[in-house]
Amino acid sequence: NAAPYSSAERTELMFELIYNKVYYFGGYGVNGAMNDFFYIDLTQPFYSFSPPYQFISYIDFRGGASASSDTNNIYVFGGYSST
Repeated sequence: NAAPYSSAERTELMFELIYNKVYYFGGYGVNGAMNDFFYIDLTQPFYSFSPPYQFISYIDFRGGASASSDTNNIYVFGGYSST
């Protein structure tokens, strides 16, 4: 089970809905490139001002990309890295 997580504001992130979970990753925050990967379970009640994000891992940064999924995988297309 993933640990509770607090996400920072960001732009150019990717997100994907798989079943009842929204997965978020990458993007840019006020301090630059972000490489965190986390989700929120939409089957659980929560307050919109304090969503219960669950951290999964750190990944290679991507920003400005598109994402798509099947039932088990998220595919990332295009975008750019932080280098």
